[in-house]
Amino acid sequence: MKPIPLNLLTLYADLAQRVGIDTVPAASVSRRTVGGQRRIYATHPGAVRRQVYLGTEGDEAAEAKSAAHRRAADGARAARKTVTTLKRAGLSGPDPTTGRVLAAIADAGLFEAGMVLIGTVAFQLYPNVIGFQLSSAALMTQDIDLSVLRFAAPRAVDGEPLEAVLKRADPSFAALMSRTDTLPKKFRSVATQLEVDVVTTPGRSLEPVLLKSLQCSAEPLAYMDYLIGEAIAVVALHGAGVRVRVPAPERFAVHKLILSQLRPDRSPKRLKDLQQARELIEAMRATDPDLIDGEIAAARGRGTKWRKLIDAALGKPV
Repeated sequence: MKPIPLNLLTLYADLAQRVGIDTVPAASVSRRTVGGQRRIYATHPGAVRRQVYLGTEGDEAAEAKSAAHRRAADGARAARKTVTTLKRAGLSGPDPTTGRVLAAIADAGLFEAGMVLIGTVAFQLYPNVIGFQLSSAALMTQDIDLSVLRFAAPRAVDGEPLEAVLKRADPSFAALMSRTDTLPKKFRSVATQLEVDVVTTPGRSLEPVLLKSLQCSAEPLAYMDYLIGEAIAVVALHGAGVRVRVPAPERFAVHKLILSQLRPDRSPKRLKDLQQARELIEAMRATDPDLIDGEIAAARGRGTKWRKLIDAALGKPV
């Protein structure tokens, strides 16, 4: 493992403090005459550009909104330069396609409302948090996994279903429906084949949970409540920075240990789970051994099954 230089971690920490603090999103502002009136519009960037009418020229509220959008745009330009600097220095971030999807979800307010990014894409964001380069963070993935608490499904700020949010990043996103689905729990981009899966915490039933506010469903998975129970906010290095929520790295590592033992022996995902868990544990023991060892001990104390799965994974060579 290679430690990330302190100056880059400091720059990243400064970026993380700035991203997501603006209540008004960055947008370009334009004015044009319509029906004899000078009207002000804000255009929001994205795969599908959105134009919002702010009001008429000279109106105090409209001019204030216009100024706020411009200030946010100035801040975004500065943040974009920082992101570029960090990526050129070797810090990890999502690929452009994945980054656009994360940005669309963040812009819709879903991470802020409780949605959590899990899986390999979340793992790719940990090096900048724990201060070490992780070789597994370079692994490519065609999946974005999103999790929500069973009884706390997030609601899109603008009331849009999840499919519409994803189409902001890539208009070719479409729901994948099985014969038993009432609402989709998986979406796929026709253009890139990137898939977005929605999962949730387990309950009495193994049936998909309907998230009517997002017009989708979520697949309940074992141990998901543990994984996302103490999610943290991090910044993905894409564009001007995207604030997302991911599992706490120590819980991610323990969850991967458990998950590896639930997969078939020859499954490639089993080896990937063990590798990601091992790298996170090794890195965290170099920076905060009490945190990771305490989390492993706490998880082992949750019951016989937990202890057996964790101990079996820790005894497995990677």
